[in-house]
Amino acid sequence: MILFLPRCVSFALVLVTLGQVAAPSARAAEPEPSGAGKSAQPEPAGTAAARTVVVTENNTAGSSETPVERIRSGEEFYFKVKWGPLGTAGDVAVSAQDEVLEGLPQTRIKVVTASRGLVRTLYAFDGEAESVIDPRDGRLLMAKATTRSRKQNTSMTLFFDYAANEADYTDNVRPERSTHIPLPEGQPMEFITALIQARGWNPQPGDTRVINVIFDNHIYPLTLHAMGYEKIATATAGEQEALLVIPKMETNPRGIFKRGGSIRVWLARDEQRLPVRFEVKVAVGTAVGLLTRYRPPDEAAGTGTKADEPAETSREPEKAADNRQADG
Repeated sequence: MILFLPRCVSFALVLVTLGQVAAPSARAAEPEPSGAGKSAQPEPAGTAAARTVVVTENNTAGSSETPVERIRSGEEFYFKVKWGPLGTAGDVAVSAQDEVLEGLPQTRIKVVTASRGLVRTLYAFDGEAESVIDPRDGRLLMAKATTRSRKQNTSMTLFFDYAANEADYTDNVRPERSTHIPLPEGQPMEFITALIQARGWNPQPGDTRVINVIFDNHIYPLTLHAMGYEKIATATAGEQEALLVIPKMETNPRGIFKRGGSIRVWLARDEQRLPVRFEVKVAVGTAVGLLTRYRPPDEAAGTGTKADEPAETSREPEKAADNRQADG
């Protein structure tokens, strides 16, 4: 069993990095989607196909009509990923920064993931993802992601053409999987920030919200269910009351949902409603992510709020994000 755990932790990190609902190893067993045929220039050999998940927001009965509060410039979220007796198995850093490109404002959201500790010794994994949002209307303009492990690397890009009502998906290594994806009504966003930004929905127990997920060159509805308040263990405040939110693929489940897995997110019961905990459950166990550090927008230049945590958990993602910011 212990030999399967590193792969399962990397599954959770892949999910966060790419925002997808299927692990790379599982995708080979899924039917090849129709419509792939746009030519693309491959990157250097050694990388494999990647997927992205994009969502469009729709309100359902009982949900708030308040516009979604997207991640704001300067915000940073640091999560420590744990897996049973292995302790710290990985970390996740999510950050946002406003910038100007060719005279146009945009917000760049970055997600940096890495395996740690014994898991890294057995199964090294690193992932980086970026998305660009137009802060004037909140629309997602571009998304890209890469992952690196000993056995498989991935690379993808996704550009949104709202005039043509489609997304241009490019697999940078397997061009035969590149395609144009029709967009539904609404404003797309990637999966991980959609879960973080559930706080802007201000859900109450019993509320639901439907999001449309682009997965494997198709669009599937995913429903966020606000279940109820629970007292849970957190990294920064001990036991804390939080609202459990469960995303479910209720029609034609795919990926993790088809194989009996699940994703759960807890939002703190306070004014900030931060995602203090998430869980990714698969056949051999559950990876748990704990929010260990949060930096609000007005403290972006300061030290932020930090919990006691291993140095490698707090420093590595921050250093990687800083390096990419300098490169960008």
